[in-house]
Amino acid sequence: MLSETWQESMKDSIDGMLDGELVDFYQGVQKEALMAQAKMQYAEFCLTARMSESGASEMMGDIKDGKALKAVKTARAVEWDYSILNQLKEYFPPEQLTGIYTPEHEKAITVKEKWNMSKGKLLAKFGKDQAQIINDARIENRHKIEIKEVNFDE
Repeated sequence: MLSETWQESMKDSIDGMLDGELVDFYQGVQKEALMAQAKMQYAEFCLTARMSESGASEMMGDIKDGKALKAVKTARAVEWDYSILNQLKEYFPPEQLTGIYTPEHEKAITVKEKWNMSKGKLLAKFGKDQAQIINDARIENRHKIEIKEVNFDE
């Protein structure tokens, strides 16, 4: 979060710019932001890779003044490939998919089909084919990194 003092000094600086200077300034800030975003993504990639290699879900930073930052690898969000999951409809009657699968239907708007795979993963126990379909439909997203402060003086 930006401090009010920084915002005030930035406002004073920008207010004194001519139009062309403001456009150039904006472009420079935009380039800096893109570069910072690329650096952050690469650092996150490296943190995640290093944690995965060591089997860790957390990594501590250096301790300074009794405090340290801790990088925490959050759980992956999982997406599902519905075109693959739809093959399960060949194995199960609609009654057995109640609460798991909701077909596309219309309300005031068209509601797209939905698979509740918290429940649907249980369908894998009905056979190798079903388990393979569920496994093939799973789309792993990357881990995200969350930074937390750890206080060692308490």
